[in-house]
Amino acid sequence: MRLPEIHQQRQPLMRTRRPPDSTPFTTRTVDSGGIKLATRDYGGHGPPLLLMHGAGMEQSSLQPLARQLHSTFRVISFDFRGHGRSDSVPWTFAATVRDVSAVTAAYRLEAPALAGHSLGGMVAAAYAREHPNCPAAINIDGHGRGRVDQYLGYEQAEVRALMHEQQKRLDRLTRGPVAALLRGMLTVLRKRPATSPRALRQVIQAVDSVDLFSLYRDVGCPLLIFNAIRPEERRTVKLLAGSGLALTRAYRRGLSRDLAKLAAANDQVTVVEVDATHMLIKTHPELVAENINAFWQ
Repeated sequence: MRLPEIHQQRQPLMRTRRPPDSTPFTTRTVDSGGIKLATRDYGGHGPPLLLMHGAGMEQSSLQPLARQLHSTFRVISFDFRGHGRSDSVPWTFAATVRDVSAVTAAYRLEAPALAGHSLGGMVAAAYAREHPNCPAAINIDGHGRGRVDQYLGYEQAEVRALMHEQQKRLDRLTRGPVAALLRGMLTVLRKRPATSPRALRQVIQAVDSVDLFSLYRDVGCPLLIFNAIRPEERRTVKLLAGSGLALTRAYRRGLSRDLAKLAAANDQVTVVEVDATHMLIKTHPELVAENINAFWQ
């Protein structure tokens, strides 16, 4: 595998129109220690690549990216436990890494590359740390809330206080009457939620417990990290975050600083900084795939 000589790059993105996504796939249920996992096989004749989705999402969110990658890779995706059509059971990083191994074994992929969006990118790095034969891990903008010292321009005590307010806001939206009202609205709109409020809280708790940069330093294979720096535009995220969006912008600045240092110190790490929002897998899958293909060559 050849890595690009430049370890950090910033790329402006343009929204483009694409035809409807009609990439064919087959489905299969995989058993992971008694837990049923819903999977998709997009085919392809290249090396195996396992794609993973973000928190509160499901594998259908990956279809635009799978469409771009399946000419280069044999692409498999799956719904995390507690998400999509997989069994609704408690979520932890350790259990989900075991689920990755179960999907890998069921499809006889031997040593696949791992790529994930958001939470999936963090799982990809966690799996690669535990499996030295993993040929590559790709984290597409999965950074959690980070450390309090990464929020540039804020005092650490102020960051802790604002995080506490964000947590209370999230609790109000995922517990009790408000959560019931939101579920009722989804039912009226005939939309099936990708995960339960309980599973989402478990995921957030697990992500907050991870020292992401320590994890990166322990990964022994080539690692590609996307950092999407455009301010968030989705109404649902603005509802959840409220005034916390300003805090997020401060975190992105600190994250850019620390990722640049990581890439400069470790020639296994490639960082791609892009002028896009967190949902770049949906808005700009072509550019994401282009960078993955360049990384793999």
